[in-house]
Amino acid sequence: PGLRWLTVALFPFYLVHQTVTVIAGHLLAPRQWPLPLEAATLVMTTGLGCLLAAWLAMRVSALRPWMGLGPESKKPGIFRYRAS
Repeated sequence: PGLRWLTVALFPFYLVHQTVTVIAGHLLAPRQWPLPLEAATLVMTTGLGCLLAAWLAMRVSALRPWMGLGPESKKPGIFRYRAS
């Protein structure tokens, strides 16, 4: 189940990772944190932002086309991810 979810989430991750990284970096820069702390925070923020974007894209039908996902299939047997 985890590999299926990651397969579907890959394109939304790709679409939003740079935007999330740039915005988070811009917000973190004025804080003048030590480099290891700032880098770890940036990586974690990017990862969480991408996870949130992928999760929203899979749950909100209106976001699916904007995140490169096709319409949700209602037919059994056609691959789609559905969390229980």
